[in-house]
Formats: sequence, C-alpha cells, structure tokens
Amino acid sequence: MRKLNLAMIVLWCVIGALIVAALVGGTLFFKNGFSFLPFFGNDSSKMELLKDTTVSADGLKKLDLAFASDECVVFLTDSNDINIKHFGQNLQQNRLVTVERIGDRVKVSTKEQNFHFGFSFVGFSFGSWREHSRVEVYLPRSFKSTMAVDMSSGTMRFEDALELSDLAVRISSGMLHTDYPIKATNTDIEISSGSVRFSDGLETEKYSIRASSGVIIVEDKLTGNGEVNVTSGSINLDGVEIKDSLSANASSGIINIGLAKDQSFKFNGKKNSGIISTYFDATKDDHSVTATVGSDPHKTLDMGVSSGTIRIRQD
Repeated sequence: MRKLNLAMIVLWCVIGALIVAALVGGTLFFKNGFSFLPFFGNDSSKMELLKDTTVSADGLKKLDLAFASDECVVFLTDSNDINIKHFGQNLQQNRLVTVERIGDRVKVSTKEQNFHFGFSFVGFSFGSWREHSRVEVYLPRSFKSTMAVDMSSGTMRFEDALELSDLAVRISSGMLHTDYPIKATNTDIEISSGSVRFSDGLETEKYSIRASSGVIIVEDKLTGNGEVNVTSGSINLDGVEIKDSLSANASSGIINIGLAKDQSFKFNGKKNSGIISTYFDATKDDHSVTATVGSDPHKTLDMGVSSGTIRIRQD
C-alpha cells in the first residue's frame, strides 16, 4: 500500500511539474517571443518560405499593409513588380499572407497569430507555443504613391529610404521603426500603446501625430506644418523646422520638441495644471505663456497643456 501511495505521489508530482513548465514556458514565449527552454516554443531560424507572391505595380496608387502580430520588413528593389514573401513555422493555411490587387490598390494582410497549448514528448514541445511569422515586402524604387500601415501587435521595419505622396500609420500595440530617411507629402500617424521611431528624419509638408499611451520618436529632423497631440503617451521630436505653423497639445502625456536653429516665430501657450518649459524668455502667468522669438516672425507655435508636460528646446 505504501509503495502504491508513493508511486501515486511521484506520478502527480511529475504531472504537476509538466503543467507548471508548460504554463511558464508558454507564458514567457507568448509575452516575449522566445522560449523558456530550447524545447519550448519555436526556433525562428527554422522558418521556411511558405508563400511567394508577385503582383504588378503598374498604375498603383495605394499600398495597404495590414498586419496582426507578424514581423514585416519593407525593402526597395529595381524590379517593376511588388514581391511578397511569407516565412513561417507552424502556420496554418488561413494564416498565410493575403495579397489582393483591386484596381489601383494593393492590399497585403495577415490574420492574428494562433496560440497553441499541448504536450509533444517526441518533438520535445510539451509546452505552449505560438506561430512565428515574417513577411518581406519588396517594392519598386519607382513607387512613390500612398502607403497605409495598420498594425495591432506586430513589428514593421523600413529597410530603405522611402519617398511617398502620403504615409498613414495606425498602430495599436505594435512597433514601426526605420533607420532610413522618410519623405512624404502628407503624414498621418496615430498610435495607442505601440511605438513609432524614425531614426533618420521625416520630411513632409503636412503632418498629424497622435499618441494615446504609446511612444513616437522622430530623430534628426522633422519638417513641415503639423499638429501633435498626446494623451498619456510620449512624443519626442528632434530638429523641427516649422514651415508656417506647429500646434501641440498634451493632456497628461509628455511632448519634447527640439527646434532647429535660426527660426523666428510667435509662441502662444495655454495651460491648466500642466507644465510648459521653453529655452527662450517668455511672458508667463498662471495659465498662459507667450513670446516672440527672432525678428519679423511669420511662423506660429501654439501649445496647450492640461496636466501634461511640453518642453521646447533648441537643437
């Protein structure tokens, strides 16, 4: 009887250990994208080319990139066509990238990743795992039309300098990053809890940048007329060259603006319990901050703060 009880205890301990290991390994993999141990989750180096699609770019006026939780990388090529390659591991058929050409518009999209749970002693995958996926988009260098990016929790990188007529970005909790200069006639960026980073500048004629609880960073320079709004997120802009006007509003978030040198402008700031900090001398009272910077200014810089913070510096 004692031997039987001991065997049962050992059995239940083993089962409990496997369940805990599966939950811990799967949870870490789900959150961080890699596994707790080598035999939990997937090895991204083992991804295979699952789908290769080419569509004509002739007459193309708009490219829609709509991704769920995938990794997406955008390149430029000397080809006249658009080529989309989907690499992955453990992907179901309905998760493969979809490419549609409708008139003068091409849409490239994926569905949400699946999360698996189970035991597989033979493959040593007795934990929970998710699918791993990467989509590579190859655009003609001649493509200078509209690009619209819509992401939920994936990541996207631009691996070449882009010059577009319009750039529209919508991100929930994903990430968009590029180390290359981006030019667009009109730019519209809106994020919830994700992040956007332009490491080599953004040149545009008109821009609208909005962040709820996410982070937006434009390094090196930002040109054009624009609006910047933040709720509880963070926006940092470097080398800002105001064409005619720039307005910024912060509820409870933070906006840091680095202005390029040798600019003349009129500054108008309104605040409740927030903070407006400037590098230039200004007239201040409990609810307003005003200043005239430079000689004969024709540019305007308008700021509004509720309980957030706006800092103006000179780069």
